[in-house]
Amino acid sequence: RDHEEQIHSSGRSGERRPRDNIGYLKDWHLVNFLSQRNESLPSWPLYTTPSFFQRDLLNDFLWRYSDGGDYKFVYWGPSGSATTLHSDVLHSYSWSYNVVGMKKWIFHIPELQRDNGDDDGRGEHYNSKQFEVIQNTGETIFVPATWKHEVINLLETISINHNWITAANVDLSWQCLLTEISSIETELQSWGHIPDLDFAARENMLRGCIGLDVTSFFFMVLVELIRLLSSLYGVDCDESVGEELDSSEDRLLDLTSAIFRLRNMLCIIMENSMEIIDVGDCDVHLEKRLSSVLESQELANEALSCATNVVKMTDRFEP
Repeated sequence: RDHEEQIHSSGRSGERRPRDNIGYLKDWHLVNFLSQRNESLPSWPLYTTPSFFQRDLLNDFLWRYSDGGDYKFVYWGPSGSATTLHSDVLHSYSWSYNVVGMKKWIFHIPELQRDNGDDDGRGEHYNSKQFEVIQNTGETIFVPATWKHEVINLLETISINHNWITAANVDLSWQCLLTEISSIETELQSWGHIPDLDFAARENMLRGCIGLDVTSFFFMVLVELIRLLSSLYGVDCDESVGEELDSSEDRLLDLTSAIFRLRNMLCIIMENSMEIIDVGDCDVHLEKRLSSVLESQELANEALSCATNVVKMTDRFEP
């Protein structure tokens, strides 16, 4: 699901060039594949997500409530195979574990903006820098959200990769959805075929482009916020997603921070505001998207009422 995932040749002089036309198995949903074939499942899990990366709104929500969708992948490529420069889908975090083999990662640090002290408040943009990391067998790489990177297999390599979203980067994922919504609206205007009120088609297009629509994003945030509130108030709701914290004080701080971020995110979604990025005057039309996907105005109203009540419960949370 990453952008521009074709095999490429490096143009840097003096460096080893990835070979053209090499077969590279990418984005293989192996866990999902095995789960749909019960006879193939072992009695033990195929692998366990490292504790640092277990707090995962995206895959937990999709696993529970979608038709088997996930952002859990296996990559298998020979020496010289590669993934070109890209940033990860949905502005998500990602992690990659080398089961066997060796990869070279080339990270491009996002441009920095600093205040130059001018009265107009404009900042200076600095050219992005890059650095390289060699990943060996048994090592894990964390990729920050929005960081562009290239990956070259120096040996035949099998790796496990997850894209995931937490309360810390959910706002970036929302920005990604808004950008895609704006692009879809621009494209629809050029086509002139889809009615203005056909939000089922718009949600389908959004899922086709980035694998998630506004309806799913709304419920992902709402369900996680309800789970965190239940945990905070000691209600036996669900098993927590992620590792246990070291102390009750740490746990309380973590819960309240996540609740504050998700509460603000839910408010932004419900306000149908696209002001957090410059995408022009474009309304998300949350209610219309919900009713189209749920195929019921009554269910859409109930979902919005539930979200409104949850927001009221969290009014006292401050940064």
